[in-house]
Amino acid sequence: MYSRVGLRAPIHCTAVGKVLAADLPSPAQERLLSRLDYQRFTDRTLVSASALASELELVATQGHAEDHEEHESFINCVGAPIRDGTGRAVAALSVSVPTLSLDHAGVLALLPQVRSAAAAVSRDLGWAPT
Repeated sequence: MYSRVGLRAPIHCTAVGKVLAADLPSPAQERLLSRLDYQRFTDRTLVSASALASELELVATQGHAEDHEEHESFINCVGAPIRDGTGRAVAALSVSVPTLSLDHAGVLALLPQVRSAAAAVSRDLGWAPT
């Protein structure tokens, strides 16, 4: 797997990147989308600002992001935001699993645990959802 602590990853094709970008205010998000290099990593990679904008709208609505073999062809990932006391997403928590171990549906089944863990960390940071 590509992921290692401290290693940078593309915003447009990772669950963590999408979670963080989806929480940006509209002007900042628009600037970000216009500056990204939409490198294709797999056949599923989002390769345009409009495609990513649509995905970020979905992420903001559902409260989590997916990477369905978008960055690596054999990895599925789900991620959720970690919020500070103001409610701003300051980090993200994700789980990535090789398809040989668990298919996309199986990774999506882990979403409740991912969301719960992210919410617990967020509460420790002072977030109190209404």
